[in-house]
Amino acid sequence: SERLMPLNAGQLNRVITIQSRVAGVDAWGQPTQSWETLAITWAWIKAVSGASAAEQMAGDQQTSSVNYSVRVRYRTDVTAGMRITTNGQTLDIVGVVLDHAGREYTDIVCIEGARDGG
Repeated sequence: SERLMPLNAGQLNRVITIQSRVAGVDAWGQPTQSWETLAITWAWIKAVSGASAAEQMAGDQQTSSVNYSVRVRYRTDVTAGMRITTNGQTLDIVGVVLDHAGREYTDIVCIEGARDGG
């Protein structure tokens, strides 16, 4: 298995917003869903699979998706079903991997383009 280096503050080079879905009801009693900010924090974002950016731009953007690994300082309040926004980009969180041993970082597995953040 790959040995990861300790988390360096310089690696955290993007500001992200982590959001959770909030259920509510509108004036007519109909269920609604909105997004609430859980945290704004520094992160390191890496595309981990899928087509290259050029192929994504050339392809059908309705069906294409890119997987990302987003590393933040250790936190336990992030779960699948939440989302990350950064610079107009929306990433749906599909998994979370905690550094239980070192409690130094949390890796968040995301997909862009799957649900369009909705």
